[in-house]
Amino acid sequence: MSNQAEQQLPAPVETGPSFRSVATMLLGAPAIYSIYFVAGYFLAEISCSLGLLQFELAGMNAMILIELVLAVLALAAIVGLAWRPYRRWRREPPRASRGEPGGNTNRFAAAAGLWLSLYFALLTVLTGVAVLVVIPCRWS
Repeated sequence: MSNQAEQQLPAPVETGPSFRSVATMLLGAPAIYSIYFVAGYFLAEISCSLGLLQFELAGMNAMILIELVLAVLALAAIVGLAWRPYRRWRREPPRASRGEPGGNTNRFAAAAGLWLSLYFALLTVLTGVAVLVVIPCRWS
């Protein structure tokens, strides 16, 4: 009887990554960069208009130092998020399964997430460098 029950069970279906996992791979880095950019812009605008953070800290303007710390934290978060799509991209086979048209969509989603993460990491670095180049509170 147990042999019949074992024979009737369907084969396990291989599932891809969950929606949350794909959404994190594709939208995590843009979300982190957006939060970083808005927070940095808000900090600069408020500190310049209200005269806050206009003191020196470690030989630098305090606002610039805080902006750089924000950039480093955002970059670390983006690089940390880029690790997941990189691992998935390396783990997925490059070819589609038999009977599946086209390429491997899981691998494509991982590659897209990795490239988006690298793009927003570059934007974060460039935004952080701009903080060093632009003189604070003199753009009006």
